[in-house]
Amino acid sequence: MTIEIYPEDEEIIQTKLARGRFRSIPELIHQALVSLPVPAVPENTTLPHWSTMRGMASGGQSLTQALMEERAADLARDQTRIQGS
Repeated sequence: MTIEIYPEDEEIIQTKLARGRFRSIPELIHQALVSLPVPAVPENTTLPHWSTMRGMASGGQSLTQALMEERAADLARDQTRIQGS
């Protein structure tokens, strides 16, 4: 793989290597990548159910049906929680 970088970034890399912070460029790049923050998904955010995603892929009536089924399942789950309280 060939990666093009800005000259100022190459200077930073060379400085980090010269100071012994990293032994190689792949090690430096790996550390930089794993140090990137992972975007957080808010707690109250729910991801679509797999059947909704399948419906989105095929579109049309199947999407509508998948959304209706997912909503019905959510309502049933909510009712169960309310009755269990």
